[in-house]
Amino acid sequence: QNQRFGLSQTFPTAGKRRLRGARAAASAEALKLRYEGEIASLVYQVKEAYFERVYIEYALRIAQENLDLLTRLESVGQAGVRVGKEASGVVEAQLAMGQIEEDVRRLIELRTPLSAALNALLGREAMAPLEIPSGIEFRELPETAMAAIEQSGLKENEELRALEKAEDVGDIEVRLAEKEYWPDLTVGIDYWDTGEARSPGVMESGKDPVMLMASFNLPIWFHKIRGKIESAKAERESLIAKRQGRELDLQSQFQMSLFKLRETHRRAELYEKDLMPLAQSALETAEIAYTSGRAGFAELVDAQRRLLDLQLSQRRAQIDREIEW
Repeated sequence: QNQRFGLSQTFPTAGKRRLRGARAAASAEALKLRYEGEIASLVYQVKEAYFERVYIEYALRIAQENLDLLTRLESVGQAGVRVGKEASGVVEAQLAMGQIEEDVRRLIELRTPLSAALNALLGREAMAPLEIPSGIEFRELPETAMAAIEQSGLKENEELRALEKAEDVGDIEVRLAEKEYWPDLTVGIDYWDTGEARSPGVMESGKDPVMLMASFNLPIWFHKIRGKIESAKAERESLIAKRQGRELDLQSQFQMSLFKLRETHRRAELYEKDLMPLAQSALETAEIAYTSGRAGFAELVDAQRRLLDLQLSQRRAQIDREIEW
């Protein structure tokens, strides 16, 4: 015999191939859902970083407008001092201007790290230029949208769906382990390249034989198979507990997100419809009262500072609502 060639094929017990295919499909689906979950998380981080950067531009513009107004008011107060009015209001104005100037400086310096964080999330160089709009159109939050969010709950959560698919994989692993009690069949064919016999007259000298064969494994190591089944069941129970625990955590986070969304929407509506008109009216009233001599300059400065605080709070609420929505 010079050389031998063989070909064999194992045929698993009925159902094993189907289960292995289902396991591969479920594992791939779980990976896909985890990938989509990472994308969703990244999108939220980008949105949060983007709107924080937008807020800086709003805050700078509001601060600069108020600084210009306080400068004008301070000049009015200086004129009042020259005609004998008290100087305490002028000092208040100068103090407020100093605070706003410090806020402007801090906001300008904050641009760089916030831009770097946004660039990092976008996969860009830290100092790469960013086009940040000076203003954006804030969306209203209709009741229908809030109702849809509440109704959807965690149904579309990719992380939970990935964990559910992992449970499916665990179920299949148990069923595959149970299939180990059944033998697999192997069939094959062997071919021998046989040379001539050294002695003459040997029957069938040089004839190349072909052999068909069949075999099956004997699953006699029952303790090993039982151990494999118990291990697969334990892994499945672990996956179920992990999914249940994570679901409770996400339900808590979902309720907190709903609260934040409702709260930011309520605050944005409150500032836009109630507080801002009142603050603007209070400033106009204070200007009229100061001009007519019925109020001091300090009251005018105080009204302006309240308006500044409310303007910033309104933009903060609108930005937070955009992030949470």
